[in-house]
Amino acid sequence: MNCNPTDHEHMSCARDDLRRRYGIPADAFVFASFGNSHPQTDFETLMRAGIALLESFPHMPIHFLLNASISTPAEQRSLDILVRMSWDRSLRSRFHVFTGHPCLPELLALSDAYVAATQKPTNSTLLRAAMARGLPVIASASGAHLEVITDPRCGLLFPPLDGTALQSSLQSLLQNPRLCSGFGTAAKEHALASFCITQGSARIPKQRESIQIPAADVSLIMRASRPDTAISALTSACATFPEYRECIIAVSPTMPEKTTDALGRVPRTRLIGGTARRENAGDIHYHLLDECRGEWIANIDDDDLWTNAPSLCGIAKDIGLLYGPCLHINMFRRPADPRFIVLERGHAIETPAEANGVPGSFWIMRTAAWRAISPDLTDRSFNFSDWRMFSQLIRKGWRAVRFPQTFGVMRRFRYDFPLTEHWNSAVHAPAKDTANTAVHS
Repeated sequence: MNCNPTDHEHMSCARDDLRRRYGIPADAFVFASFGNSHPQTDFETLMRAGIALLESFPHMPIHFLLNASISTPAEQRSLDILVRMSWDRSLRSRFHVFTGHPCLPELLALSDAYVAATQKPTNSTLLRAAMARGLPVIASASGAHLEVITDPRCGLLFPPLDGTALQSSLQSLLQNPRLCSGFGTAAKEHALASFCITQGSARIPKQRESIQIPAADVSLIMRASRPDTAISALTSACATFPEYRECIIAVSPTMPEKTTDALGRVPRTRLIGGTARRENAGDIHYHLLDECRGEWIANIDDDDLWTNAPSLCGIAKDIGLLYGPCLHINMFRRPADPRFIVLERGHAIETPAEANGVPGSFWIMRTAAWRAISPDLTDRSFNFSDWRMFSQLIRKGWRAVRFPQTFGVMRRFRYDFPLTEHWNSAVHAPAKDTANTAVHS
């Protein structure tokens, strides 16, 4: 077996506090599962078994926590299918789906059991980490899992791809607290005896690296008017900012009731009245910013997909705006057109004039910066509303930082943008290609 030592001492966290931060009820029974979104990881079997369990016990506070890293378009599509499964059964609020979350020890600490459904596992590090945390484990009976769960008292095994057998195992832990506790105790004893640092130090160099980072206090905002894309836009943002404090959505009066209900079922979501008129959208957007209570505000356009965001912990206090490149998919153009897919890198903003022409809607603003500039933004029309904000931030002495990594995908379904390039024709922003430095203090 590939015997990486497990440092269980890093996994002691206050569970109730963690659950409050992640929006999970204190009395919930949480099944966790980590891996990439490749079909071999078999989140689909777990999702189907979980849905069947929830429908069998609709009044029990059962929650599932999935951390799925994404590195290819195929993995993104696989994850989208999984999330859609929970939406279709009106169970989205019971499945907490994260992508590449850095604080795995925290996610283990707030969970009650761990599930590894991988079809042909070649690595068992996460399974062993869960066992060292004292979690009862359920794993597919294949590959590296069989090298870890060598004693039937240490965990439950089920045939790969067998959703019925997995549901039965989930139900066994859920309905038998004594069995659940016994499995957890035995799993921890086995992990400490076989995998921990003190036992493995004679064979493996001692390595210790904490991957816990403090939680950032983020509010999400979205103007929702597109029923065909709003749910996927919200799902991607929630996965990118898993510890968000709140999500405030201004819902258009023309939004179908089914979509509105689905948006409202997302944890920590608050719906307010929106608009169907473009000329009023800017005022609604500014109103959303006024409503936020978090330290940071992340903007969500209802036809965009967030895929990445920087850590918001330790950002220098004078930085009021974070933004990054985005991939534009211009659906109104023919696929053969070279401008069908364009990577917009943007430019640095160091003077008010340079706020002009910053592409995309993927930005994160410090709430204190917004409150400092809000009284001066008397023009609340829709066109160029973002650029007016950015320009005013610089005038007030805040810094704007452009990150090199792509923040997301912007889907343009029609060309409906103003013909004038700048909101102030007297101001021209020369493009710069140097990213800001000294971001974290």
